[in-house]
Amino acid sequence: MGTVILQNGTEIAGILYSPRRKEGFGLTDGECVERLWSYLRGFNSITKEMTPTHRTDLLTDALLHYGRRKVADMHVSLVQNYDKAEKTYKLASDELKNIMEQAPVAVSEDDVETWRKNEIDLIKQWKRGRQRSSLSQWKKTYALDLSVFFSIRDEMQSCTDGILRSALMAQYKEMEQKLVLTERKHKISRWKEDHDDYKTTLLLVDSEERRSLLEKLWREASERTFLLSLKKKYPDGQAIAKKLGRLLKSINKKLKKTIANYNKIARLPLDTSFPRTIDFQEACQPTWQCYTQLDLLEDGLVPKSVQRQAIDALCLKKCAEEELRMTSKDMINFIESGLAEYETISESIKMYKNDGDIGAVAMLHKKRDALQSQLHFAHTMFGTKLEILPEVPTGDSANLSSDLEYSLDSEYDEEEDDDESEGEDDE
Repeated sequence: MGTVILQNGTEIAGILYSPRRKEGFGLTDGECVERLWSYLRGFNSITKEMTPTHRTDLLTDALLHYGRRKVADMHVSLVQNYDKAEKTYKLASDELKNIMEQAPVAVSEDDVETWRKNEIDLIKQWKRGRQRSSLSQWKKTYALDLSVFFSIRDEMQSCTDGILRSALMAQYKEMEQKLVLTERKHKISRWKEDHDDYKTTLLLVDSEERRSLLEKLWREASERTFLLSLKKKYPDGQAIAKKLGRLLKSINKKLKKTIANYNKIARLPLDTSFPRTIDFQEACQPTWQCYTQLDLLEDGLVPKSVQRQAIDALCLKKCAEEELRMTSKDMINFIESGLAEYETISESIKMYKNDGDIGAVAMLHKKRDALQSQLHFAHTMFGTKLEILPEVPTGDSANLSSDLEYSLDSEYDEEEDDDESEGEDDE
């Protein structure tokens, strides 16, 4: 999943594809795969000069050995996973409760779940493209042209330089012609500066433009923070750390470009909630005051920053709950598979005993006793977590089976008889 996020290079990918947001993953975080690759990395130096066939054989043996190691202590790992899931569930529940209590209005888990779904819907909608405004495009263009026209007129009236005044006059006439064409096409008269349509349209256009740039800045700042948090997990020399470094350079360039586009807006903000200019250091903080002021929902006025904290806590709580269910099922499956193997070994013992193969019987008894000991140990450990578990075979798992002892005694007696007969022959 980390690869998917890196390929997209955005926090949006983390929201859509992170194991914490998807069902069926529990608390899986990719560490198991990291440990597997770390184990196989030791074979890198000895497989370089091998043929593909030999390399495949060696890596297959390595994976089989790794698998046997994991199976040998699987019951211990399952109990550890269960304890970790219980602890995570409690921490996530407490964190979610604290966030909901600190909200300015009453909030329930159902509200947080609604926020989570809305967040995904908004991201998908943003990926498909922003919805068009209800205001006609020609009105927006006309209001912006009028704003430029009035600015040129005011500047020309206060200008005393003849050359500059001539240049401003040329721009003034050009804008005049453009405005006349629009007015003829849509059959309207010239809007004055105090006209209600002009004020309303210009305010809407200015707010849309600035809000769009600020939303883009916030996404880029969130992406930058997300990449920085990822980069801390990996040493600088690793390939994934280099990939993250390149992504950070790219997102910094995007941030600077968006800031430049915002600062190039010639007119002053008509809405006082928007800043006049933006500084790079401030824009890099996803919790910047300007983002927060524009980040309120109408229903309940709960900041989206608080919503995201609640969503993350709820997702973690659900993942921990899912991990508990999955681990409980794995515990039962572990006992059942062990019992099936136990029955198979018992049937094999009967078959080899009838054939008189004492060596095979001895080896199978040893394997069955080891399995029985493991099942008893696992049943005892799992019993502290689950109330209902399959019953395991009873017996003294610390000693060998009586059948095995009989087989070994018979073999020992035969060896003694052979030694006595050899001594008589020597005499």
